[in-house]
Amino acid sequence: MKIISNKKKKIKNFTIKILIIFLTLIHTDFFINSYLIILKKYEARLESNYGYCEKQGYGFLKKFENKYKLTNNSKIIFNNQKYPNPGIFLNQFNSPKKFDYIIYINSKKIPSDKKILEQEYNCYIVKND
Repeated sequence: MKIISNKKKKIKNFTIKILIIFLTLIHTDFFINSYLIILKKYEARLESNYGYCEKQGYGFLKKFENKYKLTNNSKIIFNNQKYPNPGIFLNQFNSPKKFDYIIYINSKKIPSDKKILEQEYNCYIVKND
């Protein structure tokens, strides 16, 4: 009798542990997040999290990074104080002293007195004279 009781207790404990693990995985959206990681490409996931011209402008910066060689060659003017400076996407940790381009991310106003090279939505790349 005691052996059967111990086996039932072990099975009950094991079932409770499995149930707790399963509920934790559901609560943390493990299955949905795993599905999205498998389904979406890396660049698409970054753009959905960091935005194209909203948030930090990841998509806009990456689109024109190679065309204009923006790494350490641009000043980023960023109008959204909720997020950190998007220069990190260009491996630019400090604003350079000399730069060829000014990048406006999520800009409220249109840069008028400068030569606009690229414009999408409210993001601009402007030639610095």
